[in-house]
Amino acid sequence: MQRKSLVDVPINKPVPYENNPRLSDKAVPHVKESIQKYGYVKASIGVDENFVLLYGHTTLKALKELKYDAVPEITQIIGLSETQKRGYRIADNKTGEYAGWDFVKLIDEMEFLQDNDEELVDSTGFGKAVFKSEKFGELDKQVDALNELEDVKIELIVPKKDAEAVKLWLAFGESGTTGAILGRGVMKRCGLL
Repeated sequence: MQRKSLVDVPINKPVPYENNPRLSDKAVPHVKESIQKYGYVKASIGVDENFVLLYGHTTLKALKELKYDAVPEITQIIGLSETQKRGYRIADNKTGEYAGWDFVKLIDEMEFLQDNDEELVDSTGFGKAVFKSEKFGELDKQVDALNELEDVKIELIVPKKDAEAVKLWLAFGESGTTGAILGRGVMKRCGLL
């Protein structure tokens, strides 16, 4: 296998793989926003010797919507068999799903962005939940902030038998949504997970 770094490749030269099973249209606006905020930071498009995409379908769509004339950098991989190309396309998309989040660190990072450049908060994909108090001491304010998100509904429940054992009940969308990630972060920060 051989790798080449190609620069300023005309935007229509990379060809999307026609049987790409990954549905990425919902991610395109987020990738566009990231490119607008930070630029094209990493070479996130890879093609084979015929310029058929191995990875980077979403990024290519975003660049086209942003009216780029050329892709700033592409990695060309030469020497994979057709079977390897198909396997790699699937593996590249799937393996990222196994990564998780350290919610305490994530919330620390979000707090830093909130305090230093609030406009960057939106470009992370997590939205504008506000995390201010030490160890989420003002939990009800955090719950209110999280409830403003589209995909999360949080209620504080105090069990009748033990008023001091406050539990956080989360009813959120599918795993990996903003509400699920931030909600679990709050629970972890509060020692409930």
